[in-house]
Amino acid sequence: MKDSLLGKVLIALVALLMIVPSMARAAPSEPEPDASFRGLRNGYVKTWHIYSDHNLIEGTNGILDPGDTEITSFKNWWTPASSHSQHNYSPDGGGFTYGADSDIHSGPINYATHNDPTKENFWLGRSPAEDKNVMQFYMTYSQFDNNDWKGTYEYDSTDATARAIVKQRHETRNGYALGWVTHAEEPDNSNPQTYAGFVDMDIFIHNGRGLAPAADGSVDISGFGKSYSNPQVSVSNDICSKAIDNAGCLPANKRYHPPVFDDATGTYSWGANAARMLANGYTAADLADIINSMEIEERDAASLGTSDVIWDDRRPSKIEADLVDHNGAAYVYEDAFLDDSFYHDGASDGGVIAGLAGQSDYVPDPQGGNWGDQQVIRIDISQEMLLSGDPNTCGNIEQIVFWDFGDPNHGSTTGQQVNPVPIIFNVDLNQTIAHGQIYWDDGMGGRFYFPENRIYIAQVMNMVPEPASLTLLAIGAAGLLIRRRRAAIR
Repeated sequence: MKDSLLGKVLIALVALLMIVPSMARAAPSEPEPDASFRGLRNGYVKTWHIYSDHNLIEGTNGILDPGDTEITSFKNWWTPASSHSQHNYSPDGGGFTYGADSDIHSGPINYATHNDPTKENFWLGRSPAEDKNVMQFYMTYSQFDNNDWKGTYEYDSTDATARAIVKQRHETRNGYALGWVTHAEEPDNSNPQTYAGFVDMDIFIHNGRGLAPAADGSVDISGFGKSYSNPQVSVSNDICSKAIDNAGCLPANKRYHPPVFDDATGTYSWGANAARMLANGYTAADLADIINSMEIEERDAASLGTSDVIWDDRRPSKIEADLVDHNGAAYVYEDAFLDDSFYHDGASDGGVIAGLAGQSDYVPDPQGGNWGDQQVIRIDISQEMLLSGDPNTCGNIEQIVFWDFGDPNHGSTTGQQVNPVPIIFNVDLNQTIAHGQIYWDDGMGGRFYFPENRIYIAQVMNMVPEPASLTLLAIGAAGLLIRRRRAAIR
């Protein structure tokens, strides 16, 4: 009996020892602004609206216009660190583990320890059971990116070359950023990685550079000052090792940075990147190697051809030629980004587009208002990317998630900076007419498909005129499926 009692005591002590460390571990913390950076702009955490291209009035046409279906909304994350650094750390204690020449995992972080190492960082979750074959999106605001790089802010370095390179790299990253993580598995590099699937995604941006910018490309943000925004790739995972920037970083902060896109030539030109390349001892051939390794690449939107995009009749040049905004002016997607990548088990993938101005002058009225005066992010996802099966022919992405980070002061009922709520879009994997198509369940028995697997991220809520009722939406969705079925029969 004594032995039995002693055994129970030992079991209880072991259980207590197992609990104590978890009790001592601090809860994830929200970050604090860095006093050495420019202050946070008004609305640094703002509401973004998700629309589908399901429109009972205009039909599916490749632009966000009145009548498109608003699905839901979410708020962005924020960090004092750069949007690049936020994406590329690991909660496994390995520090900066994003690498080159192989499929190496990334783990987005709020960087709460930036000013206080006693704080606990918050990471986007990654687990093989829940996040395998999932693509997770987040919007974020970086205080570092929003410094006045063209004005008075100086990077903390005594090296003039490093300062010049960092200024050039960050000078148009003001605003917000869109990031995504694919197949967010915990890292496992102990065994050879197994090819799991691919991503085929086009991202086009309307008014991402800001509304009515001045001659120097800036816009005035009330209470903040000049903001310079021009969407650009700030992370392209698995970029080749020549992208490591020894000259443009402090020694302890070396990073694998993508080159700067040259709008004048519509390419990653040598002229726009020569200073950095030469400082690192590289040639034009080395720059070409970096560009060829990029899984997420900016392209000249106007010159994209039929074979470059998922939807030929919705490519930017066709849109500009055929469709107009509220003023009758051509609807223009000024920026284009293509994600053509592969992912592996035991790793995660993804990228970041920074420099999104996040502006809107929309004023609603019964006729639809000036709906073209807002930033719109259009995401096209190929059907093949959403099919399951042989990874050589199927992308194997089974779910799309947008993270809602709520209010930075915990005032939101839909999420917060360290306790985000996932907005889940599923993929129809059944052998139906909608096979390989994204849909959303409204929680009330309604299922709404995204025509052409197109998702818009916008700033305008409920652009009018709206569909009369959810019933009409359901009827419209049914009509769309019937139309697709008839087209398939032909």
